[in-house]
Amino acid sequence: MIAKDMRGDVCGQKHGGMHAISPDGIHWEVIPSELAYTRGLHWDDGKTELMGLLERPFLLFENGKPAHAFFGTSNGTQGFTDVTDTWTV
Repeated sequence: MIAKDMRGDVCGQKHGGMHAISPDGIHWEVIPSELAYTRGLHWDDGKTELMGLLERPFLLFENGKPAHAFFGTSNGTQGFTDVTDTWTV
């Protein structure tokens, strides 16, 4: 499972992605200090932009392996407080 680490206590980055595993979907083991994803987006022009938030992480699997990650994001840098536009990446 991947999820947003609200305070950064698990993965080390506030609002970064934490990772947990479960053999049965009931009992979970959080993987400490492992960043599942960062808020930094790498654009086609070579630039990297640190987003204020990435929401609703979703993985697309091909042949049983993760191939693509999708997120809701925004143009703000302070989380929800300065957002004027949102989109999916």
